[in-house]
Amino acid sequence: MRISCNGKLMANDSYLVYACGKNQVGTDKQEFIDGMVCVAVPIFDRRKRFFATLSIHAPNTRMSLEEMSLNVPLLRVASRDLTLITDPGDN
Repeated sequence: MRISCNGKLMANDSYLVYACGKNQVGTDKQEFIDGMVCVAVPIFDRRKRFFATLSIHAPNTRMSLEEMSLNVPLLRVASRDLTLITDPGDN
C-alpha cells in the first residue's frame, strides 16, 4: 500500500505509518487502487517496537476518506488491545 502522510505520497512500506508524525495515521486516497480509500494505524509490541498495521479499506462510493477517518479512534483501541496480546519474549 502506498501511504500518504501530511499530503505527501510515501513509499510502499507499512512501516511508514509509524513515521507519519504525531497522529500516526496513514491514509490511501486512491493512490494504490482507483476507487479505494484506506486509513491505517500502527501496532506495537510490548516493547513499543512497531511491527504491523491495522487498516480498513472501502470503495469510495461506499465511504469517503473523511467518513473512514472517524473510525481511527476505534482502530487505535484495537491496536492497543493487539499490543496486549503480543508475547514480550518475541524477538
